[in-house]
Amino acid sequence: MAPGRPIELLQNAIDPAEWTIQRGSPESGRLRLVAASRLQRRKRVDALLRIFARLREEVGPTVEVTLEIIGDGPDRSKLERLCNSLSVGDSVRFLGNGTAEDVRALLSRGDVFANACVLESFGLAALEALSCGIPVVARSEGGVGSFIAHGENGVLLASDSEMLSALVELATSPEALARLRTGASAGIPAANTWDTLLDRHLEIYRELMEPTPVGYTP
Repeated sequence: MAPGRPIELLQNAIDPAEWTIQRGSPESGRLRLVAASRLQRRKRVDALLRIFARLREEVGPTVEVTLEIIGDGPDRSKLERLCNSLSVGDSVRFLGNGTAEDVRALLSRGDVFANACVLESFGLAALEALSCGIPVVARSEGGVGSFIAHGENGVLLASDSEMLSALVELATSPEALARLRTGASAGIPAANTWDTLLDRHLEIYRELMEPTPVGYTP
């Protein structure tokens, strides 16, 4: 349709005004993990639960760690059974499907947004969490790397074992968590806001509507 013109990738976007919450301060001796995901195999919620179980073992009784997951899907019963087999059923809550307001309420309770999916083409829920000032801990293979700056507003890891280590550090080092919270409080990149995305759409349309120069050969 536009021979000779470069391909440009436009990212997904949200309205930051809709994803702003009042956050409380982290509680000493506690780390509250939150996640938003469809409960199906490719989302690797089972991997997240196994990481969480190891996290509880690593930090022991000195730190209370909890995990709340909003979303539903065909694997819910299987994941609930996995929680029981891992002996973490008392610390994991499956909230089912919810509205945007329910998601905001969940994020307001969270210290860290966790995502173990490696097939995430973008990660809209993680972007919403970041907009709310919640640091994101995720696998690096997914699309979250387009808006997460490693070590600044979140952490991107190449393996589940690295993800576990990062969560252990955040659970046991208030300073490490505070640094990520400070970075996350800056919000999302401008490229991921609707205003910027729509402006760029219009610019591209205008460029495509410009007359082709006489004698132009792509």
